[in-house]
Amino acid sequence: MTTPDRARTRAVAAMTFATGVIIANNYYAQPLEAALAQHFAVPSSAIGAVLTLIQLSYALGLATLA
Repeated sequence: MTTPDRARTRAVAAMTFATGVIIANNYYAQPLEAALAQHFAVPSSAIGAVLTLIQLSYALGLATLA
């Protein structure tokens, strides 16, 4: 591989990793809703509302990119 090809491969790998982290961040908190509510001493519905807001914001962001 030439140097530009390696740089492109590394850039794509970095973007792939970043995308995976962003997607994981959106979904990993959902099964932990009850534990988060207990830890922060707030109702589970409040945590659910925040998680829903995060999902809707992500979807809106994707919609505005298209």
